[in-house]
Amino acid sequence: MNRSSLLPGVSTVCLATALLAPCAARADDATDVAWPGAIHRTPHFLRAGLEMTVFLGVGATWYWLNKDVNSADWEYSNFSSRLTLDAIRFDNNSFATNHLLHTGAGAAYHAFSRANGLPVWAAALYTFGTSTLWEGVLEFKERVSINDEIFTSVGGVALGETWFQLGDYLQSAPEGGGAWHRAAAWTFGFPVALHDAVDGRVSGAGPTDALGFSGRFWHRFELDLESTRLTSDRGRFARSQGLRLSASVVNLPGYLSARRMRKAFWSGNFTDLRFRLAREGATLGEIDVLASTTLFGIHHQDLTGTPEDLEGVAATLGVSIGFEHMQRHGLGPHDRIALVRLPGLLLSVQQALGGARWLRLRADGHPEFAAMHALAWPLWRRAHPDVHTKSVLVDQEYAYYAGVTTSLVATFEWGGFELGGYGRYGFYDSIEGLDREQDLMEVDVQTEEELIEHHLWVGWNFRSPALQLRVSLEDLLRRGRAEEIGVEARDTRGIAAVGYVF
Repeated sequence: MNRSSLLPGVSTVCLATALLAPCAARADDATDVAWPGAIHRTPHFLRAGLEMTVFLGVGATWYWLNKDVNSADWEYSNFSSRLTLDAIRFDNNSFATNHLLHTGAGAAYHAFSRANGLPVWAAALYTFGTSTLWEGVLEFKERVSINDEIFTSVGGVALGETWFQLGDYLQSAPEGGGAWHRAAAWTFGFPVALHDAVDGRVSGAGPTDALGFSGRFWHRFELDLESTRLTSDRGRFARSQGLRLSASVVNLPGYLSARRMRKAFWSGNFTDLRFRLAREGATLGEIDVLASTTLFGIHHQDLTGTPEDLEGVAATLGVSIGFEHMQRHGLGPHDRIALVRLPGLLLSVQQALGGARWLRLRADGHPEFAAMHALAWPLWRRAHPDVHTKSVLVDQEYAYYAGVTTSLVATFEWGGFELGGYGRYGFYDSIEGLDREQDLMEVDVQTEEELIEHHLWVGWNFRSPALQLRVSLEDLLRRGRAEEIGVEARDTRGIAAVGYVF
């Protein structure tokens, strides 16, 4: 593994310690009281367990009604025949099944548990337990899938917490708000709206934001239409049109307001969600899903002035997890990347310079579990056509990896003007010895992947209405190796976007 890839993560820890350590010795000036009108949810552990049982029952019904398809994975005749470590392996199912459907199921487990009032740690245990019952008991004729367990449990918590926090925000309009407030809550925030309706809970009167929801949240939502020009070093050129949605929700009263406070948090208070879908003519050109949740940490800020003219600094240090699923055709027809960001450090520093000027920096470092299209696999297979190797490579052309990633985002804002940059480096080494057909393997081919990604953008936000114009350049360099064969490929995109910020 490239040790230099760890340096940004180490630097993040050092910088965070330097920034936040002086704050720890100072008293908190903020008054920590319940926000007026906030909904308080009593934990319903039994009801959450019953709902997990319903999820498992629906899944089991589907599973057995479609046994003609699912029986392709059956390797055991009964439960006792699989009670060995040999029954725990990576599977070789389709990319979308393993990394979208399983993560989506985990998100439902977690969001419904949180909507029952469970704390983050308890909802995460319910998610893990439900996934384990599915893998270990209900699919008793199959091997226990390591990758399914990780994507459902960790990826599901990351995606499910963003869903819950968004739902909590959309459910916060005093007395339920108007018709459009209720429609938003029952669509995008369905688990929270459902449980609050069953329990007769409604947000009371209190300060609201510009959208009419509770002012205890900070948020930024973006909806953009994008036009993309793609070029790749493999001689491919294409144009596509797409939709980009992003949602950032911070459930921390007083965040980035004119006040001084230092506050520890432990309820998944910072969440980010992004969804991008693009079409090339009549075909799907790209799908990109990203969810990130800062589970716990500490936030310090010392800001003065008016909302339009703040001065001071805000810093957040926390432990975060995440999920990313990306399918792009720029680097080949099967280029697919799915990542689960295991717990890692995230540091955000925001400097208010007065005059509606902000300098924002965000750095993170994570270990990751990944499933990726093996870039050099087709060339290796061409050179070794008859060798029996990893079944997931042979059947699906992707492999499973352990890796590490670091990233840095920097933006400068002045009024409606924004200039930003993003960089990411990731290194991934394939995991050997746990393939579904390990016993039949002749060569357990080892693959490596590197991701080097850079984004630059410039934009302008009009305040009334909140129209956003943005031009960006995105560059993705991938390096792949399969044993002795190395490959490099680059995907460059120019994007023009118009949309709304609210």
